[in-house]
Amino acid sequence: MKFNILRYITILVLLLTLVNSKLVKRKITEREQVNSYIIVLKEELNTQQFEDKISTLSSLIGEENVTQVYRMTGFRGLAANIPDSILEKVKTDESVEYIEKDSTVSIN
Repeated sequence: MKFNILRYITILVLLLTLVNSKLVKRKITEREQVNSYIIVLKEELNTQQFEDKISTLSSLIGEENVTQVYRMTGFRGLAANIPDSILEKVKTDESVEYIEKDSTVSIN
């Protein structure tokens, strides 16, 4: 009897895990479709270098295209809508740690 209950509980947990994994979906948002990226700057930049680089990138990208500036310890950079032609220039900047596509993830 205990073995059957344990088996049913195990099966139930496995089924719930499977169903739950199907509920997590990546949604493509309008921001993704307009070349929205997150640019993370290198940690070794001091505060003045960071602010200067944000100013330079904002001018290059267009201040109206910058949607967010991140000034957190361990995560400093900006989010922006960047045309492909400008993105190539940003990728070659030595102050840039990495660039990734901005996206929204939600649980339904």
